[in-house]
Amino acid sequence: MNLFRDVNEKIAKIVVPKWFPELLKKEVKEKGSISLSCQFTKGERKIYRKEKFMWPSEWAEKHRIVTNSSMPGPWKNKNTPYLAGIMDAAAYSFVNEVDCRKCSQSGVTEAAINFLGYVTDRDPGPAMFVFADENTTKDNSKDRIQPMFRSSTRLQQYRTGYSDDESDTRINLNHMTIYLAWASSSSRLANKPIRYGFTDEVDKPGYQKTKSQGETSGLNLFEKRMKTYKQLSRHTWWVFSTPTTEKGNISVKMEEAEVVFEYNVRCPDCGASHIMEFDNIKWNGGRKADPKEMEAKNLAWYECPSCSGRWDELKRNKAVFAGEWRDNKKGLELHTYLTKFRPSKVGFQLPAWITPFTTFSEIAAKWIRGLRDPDQMKDHYNDHRALPYTGAGHRTVEAIEKLKDFRPPRLVPGNNLVAGLTAGVDTQDDGFFFEIRAWGWGIERDSWQIRHGFVNTFSALEEVLWGDTYKDADGNEYMIQLTIQDAMGHKTSEVYDFCIKHRGLIFPFQGKQRLQRPFRFSPQEFFPGTNKPIPGGVQLLQADVTYYKNMLSRHLDILPDDPGEYRFHSETTEDWLKMLTAEYQDEHGLWQCPKGKPNHGWDCSVYSLIAADVLNMRYWEKEEEEEPEAEATAVNTVPQKWRRKKAW
Repeated sequence: MNLFRDVNEKIAKIVVPKWFPELLKKEVKEKGSISLSCQFTKGERKIYRKEKFMWPSEWAEKHRIVTNSSMPGPWKNKNTPYLAGIMDAAAYSFVNEVDCRKCSQSGVTEAAINFLGYVTDRDPGPAMFVFADENTTKDNSKDRIQPMFRSSTRLQQYRTGYSDDESDTRINLNHMTIYLAWASSSSRLANKPIRYGFTDEVDKPGYQKTKSQGETSGLNLFEKRMKTYKQLSRHTWWVFSTPTTEKGNISVKMEEAEVVFEYNVRCPDCGASHIMEFDNIKWNGGRKADPKEMEAKNLAWYECPSCSGRWDELKRNKAVFAGEWRDNKKGLELHTYLTKFRPSKVGFQLPAWITPFTTFSEIAAKWIRGLRDPDQMKDHYNDHRALPYTGAGHRTVEAIEKLKDFRPPRLVPGNNLVAGLTAGVDTQDDGFFFEIRAWGWGIERDSWQIRHGFVNTFSALEEVLWGDTYKDADGNEYMIQLTIQDAMGHKTSEVYDFCIKHRGLIFPFQGKQRLQRPFRFSPQEFFPGTNKPIPGGVQLLQADVTYYKNMLSRHLDILPDDPGEYRFHSETTEDWLKMLTAEYQDEHGLWQCPKGKPNHGWDCSVYSLIAADVLNMRYWEKEEEEEPEAEATAVNTVPQKWRRKKAW
């Protein structure tokens, strides 16, 4: 070491620091110099050493051991290569929010846990992982997050060794704290400054506004916890979920993102790069294919749009492995875009067909089932396409216009295609909207509109239903075998009188949102709001309108000439078709009609469909030769054929 000397003297004088130990002072005086060395401890070397930068995806492969998974063991990016880009995007210092609208079971939660381990090791700070409910929170803490710290030799060094420091809701490490919370608990989300936030499945009900949270939702309440670090631009927030509707949290977040990335795969056959689309999933049989057989035999495949090459799941995985994330506007590769434009909020769109956990046949089968069941179609959009479900009923007038055929009004299809006619009547203060429909034989029940319109009086309605005649091209006459008339809210007593007058041919109707069975009869002994008895009583028909509106929606989605087709005559007015597009299905599965939009045509169609179900018409046996029917002697005479077929 260098010792200070008095340079003003001709002979240098050794100046010994006063703080030297006596033994060292003595040695310096005797020898005139001394050699000293020092060595940093292991901990000091670790602190002062400048570590080489590592991406989160690289860190995960080196230090993450997955324990509770279908693919346990060391983390391998090749199993889910699309997750590497999502993890790495979060590592950019200017990226403060990572939004991911994903399919179910895609591995994004595991990627978020990887990033939690990464920042614990490389750039620690208080963190919080939020799940939708308490049970999910505790399960993920026990099964995923705590095991990550126990199984990784890199992360083990940060554990305190005290069992009390690792619980279901809090993990205390030597240098940071990790909180675990559920969205519906305002107390768990309160009073904690957070640098790293992870909110899982933000479209689940737990994140919605609750009474205990007052004016805000769980997601907004969590965002406030990041306020301190947000002001310093030193925070990272992961928001990810399977979507529900366009107004769901994750879809709103994706709209707010500065850029959205989509995954481009590369064809193993021709090398062309493209974004995979549902329309390129192919199978034989189209809409008529059996979904059970398709799943059992794995009959669907993917077709490359460039070379028409056929992919099975193995080729799909190769195409994904060779792929990359690109922004959906400029088409730039992920890291290129981030480096050039430095966005703060980034989004990722992750459908099921790029993951190794879903087959093409499962996706196709769900779509086929969805043609007949709106709940299945909702699952297809949310779980497979990773898109919000706009709800059944979001169809256009142009789409329904295609369901018109060449028949004029009042003409019934011939060739023994029709089992019977029904009618639906929507009651208004100033008159009645009506529709008459013919129904085909069999379970699928093809249907044809025979007549529709509006009349002002009960006598005019009576003429439409039982005075006018409806024939096929051969001159065969058809009678309306059952009519359902809305009795609630408008002229209830008058409707009851009308139904009593034509007892057996028409029922008054009341719609219910949910019933344990599709329909039921409720005997009414008195006129509504009075003690006046109804002569002979009246059977009020009550039906689950959600069930029947779902059924009508499925019919309207069937293409012409397919089983179950739902046709309109050639002169059906545009106003009538507009009324069939008025209602939509909300996120709870209930049908809603926006204020100011008439829906009378839609309601009439629902009532006519209910009438066919009440008659049990789908199970009628087709008769090669019709028996001659007795001529009706009065308006309220029940046709012989209907008396033989009625279901109650």
